[in-house]
Amino acid sequence: AAAALQQGRADGVLWEIGSAQQLVDRGELVMLSECSPQWPSFVLAVRNEMLTTYDGVDGVRNLLDTMNAACQKFQEWPGRQNLVSQKYGYRLCDARRRLADMSWSCQNVL
Repeated sequence: AAAALQQGRADGVLWEIGSAQQLVDRGELVMLSECSPQWPSFVLAVRNEMLTTYDGVDGVRNLLDTMNAACQKFQEWPGRQNLVSQKYGYRLCDARRRLADMSWSCQNVL
């Protein structure tokens, strides 16, 4: 997307801010606005085979339980801002803001 903008093949993009922030910081993109999407960031989908081979719905529920426990633990972990900052190259203030802006759901909906 950044190359398309620079080469005049695109006039603008809607891009996840975490991916675009470094390009904005380097001056390669200019952020005009932010918007919050009304859809979930992640969904879990499985093949029908998964439901018949790996303990069916109970197996999927166990996987979700594990993922949701990790989600909850991450939300409560005081070092999460530093991890996100270091792992993705964000400034610490940007990592704090992004994590504060996120809406988390660590519930099984199956």
